[in-house]
Amino acid sequence: MNLPSNYSFRPILLELFTKPYTYKELREDVIAGLTVGLVALPLTIGFSVASIPSGTITPYEAPTAGIFTAIIAGILIGIFGGTRFQISGPSATMIPISILMIERYGFSGILVATFIAGIILATFGFFKIGSLMKYLPWSVVSGFTTGIAISIIIDEIGDFLGIRTSRQQPSEFFDKLSWLYKNTHTSTSSSILIASATLIIIYFWSKKGFKQIPSSIVALFLVTLLVSLIPSQLTGPIITIGSKFGFSTIPSHLPSFSLPSIKLHEIPSLFIASLTIVIPCAVESLLAGVISDRLTGTNHNRNTELIAQGLSNMTIPFFGGLPSTGIIVQTSLNVRSGARTPVAALVYSLTLLLVVLLFSTYVTRIPMGVMAAILTAVALNIGEWRDLRRLFQIPLSERCILLTALLLTIFFNIVVALEVSMLFAAMVFIKRITEATEISYMTTHDLSKSPKSDFFHQKIKAIPEGVLICSIKGPLLFGVAEKLEQTFKAQTPLPTVFILKLDLVSIMDATALNVIEIISKNIHQNGGVFILCGINTINRSLMKRAKFIEFIGEKNFCMNLEAALDRSRKLTAHMAISQT
Repeated sequence: MNLPSNYSFRPILLELFTKPYTYKELREDVIAGLTVGLVALPLTIGFSVASIPSGTITPYEAPTAGIFTAIIAGILIGIFGGTRFQISGPSATMIPISILMIERYGFSGILVATFIAGIILATFGFFKIGSLMKYLPWSVVSGFTTGIAISIIIDEIGDFLGIRTSRQQPSEFFDKLSWLYKNTHTSTSSSILIASATLIIIYFWSKKGFKQIPSSIVALFLVTLLVSLIPSQLTGPIITIGSKFGFSTIPSHLPSFSLPSIKLHEIPSLFIASLTIVIPCAVESLLAGVISDRLTGTNHNRNTELIAQGLSNMTIPFFGGLPSTGIIVQTSLNVRSGARTPVAALVYSLTLLLVVLLFSTYVTRIPMGVMAAILTAVALNIGEWRDLRRLFQIPLSERCILLTALLLTIFFNIVVALEVSMLFAAMVFIKRITEATEISYMTTHDLSKSPKSDFFHQKIKAIPEGVLICSIKGPLLFGVAEKLEQTFKAQTPLPTVFILKLDLVSIMDATALNVIEIISKNIHQNGGVFILCGINTINRSLMKRAKFIEFIGEKNFCMNLEAALDRSRKLTAHMAISQT
C-alpha cells in the first residue's frame, strides 16, 4: 500500500508491505526495542514522578501513569508515526507544564487538555504545518543536538556518582548544579565503579565490532548480573531502580479505560492551556525526527508524525496517562542500538508491557549507575562535537546561532532555545538577503555592455533625458524594501519617467509592493510616470490582487526594458510638446 506523495498521512510502517522485511531487520529491531525499553524505564518513571505534584488524586500512582503513557504512545507512534525511529512517552520538557496545569486544573484538567492538544496536533499535521521544520538551519539543529547531549550528561551525574539524598534532583539547570554541589559528598565509590565498568564494556564491545548485540544491552546485563553476585558487604549500598523509586513502583496490571470528569465552563480555559502542550510536543517530536535523520541519512514525514502524536495524545487521557511526545534521548538511543523500522518502537512498548506483567521484580534490581552510564554513552554519540571543534572556521553569524541554540537548550529547554535561535537565524537571513540584493541605476554605458543575445547589442539607444532606470537583482522582500525606499529618496530632482526593472527579481512580498506603491505615488504627484518592466508571473499576480496594475495603468507594465524605453521616449516627447 503506497499513498500518494502529496497526502499528509503516510505512516512509515506501511513501507513494510512494499518491500521484504528481512530476518536481520527484525532481529535488529527487537534488540533495539528491548534496549530502549529497559533503559527508558527509569527515565519514564522519573519524568512521571516529577510531573505529578505530591498529594494529587490520580487513577494510578505517578510511576504507573508514566509507564502506561509510554506503552500506549509507543504502540500508536510505531503504527501511525512518520519516522522510522521515533520513541514516545512522557518527556522532561513537559514536567513544568504538567505541574502548573495539575495545580491549576487538577489531574482531570490535564487529561482534557491533553485530549484537546491531540486534536490540535492532528489538525496541524493535516494542514501540513509540520513541513515548516525543514527550514531549520544547520546551526540551530547542531546547537540543539549538542546542547541536549550536554544536558543528558549533566542529568546523569547524580546517578553516575551514586548520590544519596531524599531530595529529588531539580529540573532547572542552575538548581541542578547547586543540588550536585551540595550533595556530592554523599556519592558512593561502588556506584562510580559500576558506572565506569558499564562505560568500559560499552566502549570495548563497540570497538571489537560485535554489532549483532548492542553494547549497551550487553553492559546492562553483564554489570547487573555481576553486581547481584557480589555480596552486599563488599559493594555497600547500591542505588537501583527499586531503591530509588520503590520496589512496588512498577504496576502489575494493565491500564483501564475511563472518562475524565470535567466541568463544561472550564473547557475554554483548558483549550488555551492545551496550547502549552501542543508547542513543546510538536517541537520535540519533530526535532527528534530531524536528529534521527542526521544520524541515519533518512527522511521522515513530518506531517504524518504530527498526526500520530495527535492520535496518541487523544487516546492516552482515557487510560489515565500524561501528555506524550517524541523523546530525543530515547529516539537517539533507538538509532544507536541498531533500529531499522518502526517495529523497534512496538518492541519498546512490548518490553515495557512484559516488565509490567512478568519481570518487574528483576528490573527493579538494575543499578541506576548502569542506566546513567548507558545514557552518557548515548549523549557522547549524538553530540555534534565535530561542529564545536570547527566553531571558529564557520562565519560569525552561524557561530552565534549555534551557541545560542546550544546554551539555551542547556540553561532552559528546547522550546525557549528554538524560539530565540530561530528569531536570531531569521534576523541573520534578512540581513544576508538585504546585502545580497543589488539595487542600482542604469546608464547608457550599462546598456552598451549587454550580451550579444540582447537587443541592445544590435541597436544601442541612449536613455532619454529625464528618464531614470532602477534595476533590482535578487529577492525583493521586506528587508530590502527599506533599502529601495532610501535609494529612491536620495534622487533629486525626481525623474520625469521612472522605470523599475524587475526581470531579475524572483519574488517580492507585500512590504516591497507597498514601497513600490509609495514610490509610484511620489512620481505621479510630481507629474511623472512610473513604469514597471520585466516582472514575472508570480509577482504580477501579487500586484494584480493588490490592484496595483489598475493604479499605474496596464500600459505602464512593459514586457522588457526595450518596450519600457520605447514608451518612455514617447512620453518624454509628448511632455516636451505639451510644455512647448
